[in-house]
Amino acid sequence: MEELTVFQSTHHKRFEHGIEVSQAAVSRIVKMEFSPDFSRMVFSVDPTLTPKPAARVAENGNVLIYQGIDPDYRFELERIGDQLRRVSLFRMDRNLEIRYLN
Repeated sequence: MEELTVFQSTHHKRFEHGIEVSQAAVSRIVKMEFSPDFSRMVFSVDPTLTPKPAARVAENGNVLIYQGIDPDYRFELERIGDQLRRVSLFRMDRNLEIRYLN
């Protein structure tokens, strides 16, 4: 891995089964370390999620989708131009999305 991207989230929203169930104005540091061709990454959230390796599986417009090596995890990175707008962590086994925003 080579390129480290840090996303400073000022708040996040929690969705269960696609429905927003809570939001919090809590600062989190999301770290993404990418391979040179951006086909792989290691994703972590300080202080709540240990590093999780993932591989890029799709791109949908301005959203990159990475599937975790652990199949319970999926990650989405939404960008506008060169800026990240949203980073989402999905727990597939729990039908949960945590959407980190700045």
